[in-house]
Amino acid sequence: MAGGVLLVPIIFSKLTASAFVAKTLMQSDVGTVVDTKKWYNEIDRYSALFTFTADGGVARRFAVLVTILCLLLAGAMLLRKGRVPGTSMGPSRRLVVVTLGGLLLLMFTPTKWTHQFGAFAGLAGALAALTAVAIAPVALRGARNRALSAAVILLVLGLSFSGPNGWWYAGNYGVPWGESTVLALGTVFFVAAGVAVLVSGWLHFYEPDAAPVPAVARRTVGLFGRQSPLTWASGLVVLLCIGSMTATVSLTQFSSYSIGKGNLRAFAGQECNLADFVLTEPDPTSGLLLPIGGNTRDGLAGPGTVGVSPDGVPTIINATTSSATDDSSTSLDAMARLPQDTTSGRTETAGINGSHMRLPYGLDPARTPVLGSYSQDSQTPAKVVSQWYPYRRRPTTCR
Repeated sequence: MAGGVLLVPIIFSKLTASAFVAKTLMQSDVGTVVDTKKWYNEIDRYSALFTFTADGGVARRFAVLVTILCLLLAGAMLLRKGRVPGTSMGPSRRLVVVTLGGLLLLMFTPTKWTHQFGAFAGLAGALAALTAVAIAPVALRGARNRALSAAVILLVLGLSFSGPNGWWYAGNYGVPWGESTVLALGTVFFVAAGVAVLVSGWLHFYEPDAAPVPAVARRTVGLFGRQSPLTWASGLVVLLCIGSMTATVSLTQFSSYSIGKGNLRAFAGQECNLADFVLTEPDPTSGLLLPIGGNTRDGLAGPGTVGVSPDGVPTIINATTSSATDDSSTSLDAMARLPQDTTSGRTETAGINGSHMRLPYGLDPARTPVLGSYSQDSQTPAKVVSQWYPYRRRPTTCR
């Protein structure tokens, strides 16, 4: 209790009570979605783990599922035997109770993001170590029980690898399997889990006597068999995460930006990270290409253009997304809270090519031609053939 109380002044040392209240009220109002900020909607956080987005990425699924599994296994061991063999009884019980209490208290957070499970990183690591001891061959001597524990771990791996190896936003650039499953490992683990269940069922009715084992095989089994299946499963996921990020830095994003590359550049004193690879336009209109002939007004409508007009654009165009197109860099909930009008309405003053559409992003109508094929009546096939435009070489240095 003293250790827990000691954290309070450290956490709130630079945060006043009024700022804390204001922050909490703001989070309650902004929330993930207005209808899912209540404690009884906590299931939505867990449902997000099984969406095919970065919320349901392999690393996130495995971490949360393993935490819950460890909580159940360690709790069952403590209830049945009173302690986990080879560990102290008091710390083991407190670890299980604190983790369970933390999961329950998480229900009362005003937002329901899956990354908030990261608060359990320290507890989950200690709980996983405790569970690894509980189901290790040294503590779990029955072959049937060891097969069952392996089946459960394989099931968790199957559920985890059924999602993408996805990360949020710029972290997903060039990541192998960032928007797909990792090969067919999910199916492989599901099949392996089924086989392990069948083996445990067979061992329940008939466990053969120990047969003579060659010395080499005995040493090999002793080397690998001493480790819990949870240890091997965790090592596999860590290997995937580190390997995919290494491949991103050295292969897929070698000439561009990745988080790993940004971290390595920071060691060399180049600390701007993503800013070195992003070009911004203070004046979007100044970056428009000019046709070779110099006639900006007719630059979009070259010979062969049919079915379009300067006002052929809907009055309102919204930035929307759907579950079918949602990926690791978007979120339905986040999109729902963003301003939706990309361009809206018309103006009385005609632009450079006669368009009356209101342009977004600060574009200057006097220098920006507009063409569109939209019609409130029947739609007809349209075709746009622009004039030739020169391509301006990108600067070789970034500031």
